[in-house]
Amino acid sequence: MAPLGLKTGAIIRPTALTIMAGGIFAAGCIGDAAQPRRRHIVASISVVADAVRMVGGERVEVHTLVGPGGDPHQYLLQPRDLEILSAADMVFIIGLGLEESMRQVLAEPNLSGRTVAVSGNIDRAELLPATSGGGAFDPHVWFDVRLWVTAIQTVADSLAKLDSASADFFLSNAASYQNQLLQLDEWMVARAREISEARRVLITAHRGFDYLGRRMGLETVGVLGTGTTAGVDPDEIDRVAAVVVARDIPFVFAETSLTREDVEAVRGRVGAQGGSVEIAGPLYSDATGNPETVEETYIGMMGYDVNAIVAALAESPILSP
Repeated sequence: MAPLGLKTGAIIRPTALTIMAGGIFAAGCIGDAAQPRRRHIVASISVVADAVRMVGGERVEVHTLVGPGGDPHQYLLQPRDLEILSAADMVFIIGLGLEESMRQVLAEPNLSGRTVAVSGNIDRAELLPATSGGGAFDPHVWFDVRLWVTAIQTVADSLAKLDSASADFFLSNAASYQNQLLQLDEWMVARAREISEARRVLITAHRGFDYLGRRMGLETVGVLGTGTTAGVDPDEIDRVAAVVVARDIPFVFAETSLTREDVEAVRGRVGAQGGSVEIAGPLYSDATGNPETVEETYIGMMGYDVNAIVAALAESPILSP
């Protein structure tokens, strides 16, 4: 069943996604709005910031370090960021090496006790290995909605400890939001069934989509690894191009957080090998969309990505919800 009344075969239009996201934003209004003060929260990336807002509602004020279009693998903290971090009641990060460039600052005594990795309670048996970057595991856990449900619980429990008077408010919001996420997961899996076995290959600028691929039953190939700091190896361009030609893959996907240079190089190499491939997307990978867009939210971002992938690989028609 599609979430929130959406048809399984439909490309979600902005109006439908707005309804979807709106239902979840309503969860942020559960409970008594009266509060002694809003808690000042810092989130490393916009995906985490959205999670905190969904749980915290009007009782939190959230600042995002790496906003839309940013690359957390390479982000360097600015002086203003340090001021904001020092004033924060709590700092939420993904962990698992995603924020490697911030690690030393976040490990300082005045911050380490206030920093929470939202991946901290995810079963390590469910994590995928990193292919590059600063950790042993792939940090892009938000691309498996089931794992993100666990992360939401970590956010709720942490906020409840920070502000015990609002604990019921946070936990209630989290439960409502988690229910919406499970519906999203069900819809995503259903959409994936529209892609034929022969075309179940997702090629992206970096290996940020392995969790999504696992959940949707797609083989994933990235020009870069799970991290982006090492840069691209020319041999990897050749390897990816060979996959495209051998499997007759019609599309490779650009990403909003990275330049098109690497996927353009793949397209050029495919052409040199006598093949043809188009560049699709860009997909949202390490950041949500711009403010005031549907893709600003986690659910909007995921809906967009899944629809773009299925439309390209399954050649699905655009249907009204």
